Amino acid sequence: MTSDEEIWRSELAIFFFGLAAFGILVLFWNFFLLVYRSYLSGALHKNRPDPFRSLWIRKIKAKERALLSIFCPYFARLNPKDKDEFLYRMALFIFNKQWFVKSGVPLREAQLRISAAAAQLSFGFAPMLFDWFERILIYPKSYISRTTGKMHLGETNASGILVFSFEDLVEGARKPEDGVHLGLHELAHALFVENDAFHLQSKFLDPTLADRIYKHFDESDSEGVKKILRLYGLTNFMEFKATCTELFFENSQEFKSADPELYELFCLWHRQDPLNSEPRIEYKLPKG
Repeated sequence: MTSDEEIWRSELAIFFFGLAAFGILVLFWNFFLLVYRSYLSGALHKNRPDPFRSLWIRKIKAKERALLSIFCPYFARLNPKDKDEFLYRMALFIFNKQWFVKSGVPLREAQLRISAAAAQLSFGFAPMLFDWFERILIYPKSYISRTTGKMHLGETNASGILVFSFEDLVEGARKPEDGVHLGLHELAHALFVENDAFHLQSKFLDPTLADRIYKHFDESDSEGVKKILRLYGLTNFMEFKATCTELFFENSQEFKSADPELYELFCLWHRQDPLNSEPRIEYKLPKG
């Protein structure tokens, strides 16, 4: 055997050894992610500690936090401890989803905006990953839905996908007191679907509160929150809850002034009061 052949065989052996080692590392990493995701879902539900919590918080960089404070006034008002909790929830939400963007959509900014809406909406509950929704698709602008064949700004599909128009995500956050926020609206729908999903986080919303909220929707007069609610919110009860949720977070004081009783129901429903600097409130589901 010539020296050239020996060198060639040696290099080939090294190559295949490296390839095998890389394959083993990939398998190990995927197995670790699978185990960690499984642990995380149970740990969050049972309030067990996450050993990687501080690492997740650092995933949201300083420049991103500055941007977050601009487009999410809710985050800006939180105390430092709650801000860390908010960032932790955002990072976990981003990690736990498959993200698909159409041309022209800045992925990282879209992730920040959507995960912030998810963290804000669910901040009164134990950290949740919205597990039912594995995929998120973002278009640059309004789009024709494959499901309905109509123009949409966003969709919450019970098959497990959330869809957003990036332009409308940005526009909704640009006017924080107009009661229109696409991220909060679609994730409010997602929260209702999540509540009925068959997994660890199911049934965290109080059905007795839903019944009491429905009475406000079913009233024939236009008093209370209906005086300030956009017409789309009267389409059906699901849209009523989602549109009221936008008002609840974006125009809290006007909502409370227009309909104090319904505002209080939404505080209990979401287990938080956005008018407070420490918004989370204690609430236990009734037994039975």
